[in-house]
Amino acid sequence: MANDTNEMFTTRSGRRVPIKCFTIPADVMVSVMRLQEDHEARGERLSITGIVLAMLDKGEYSIRAHWKAAEKTKAQKGFAKGAAALFGRDGKITDPAAMQALAIKFGLIKGLRVKSDEEESNIESDIESDGAPEPTDAELEALTAPVE
Repeated sequence: MANDTNEMFTTRSGRRVPIKCFTIPADVMVSVMRLQEDHEARGERLSITGIVLAMLDKGEYSIRAHWKAAEKTKAQKGFAKGAAALFGRDGKITDPAAMQALAIKFGLIKGLRVKSDEEESNIESDIESDGAPEPTDAELEALTAPVE
């Protein structure tokens, strides 16, 4: 049974009910219009009605969370492809600076510094040979004893 144009809806049981009209508040319409702009920036053309239906279906937060997760996954895949070439046969990083630059490029780290094997061995040798003699057991006990 087709619905006629006098704004009545026929249910599956045959009962006719009036179609309710909803008004979307202005603050919600701002979010709808902003989401439409964001869709257009991504190259997707949706009408205001399409955006409202998408928001009813998924919710604005879910749509944006999906986009964010997709971008992060894309960045991780790009990093993995580039990083594969920077590992040697022994499984060690051949060029730590290039690995760091690659991670920064894909936004996975922000300004962290990766130490090379040479720097780590220099730090260990500096710690081992700082020039001061090692304390004897008695001196170590005196240094670490609790103060009363």
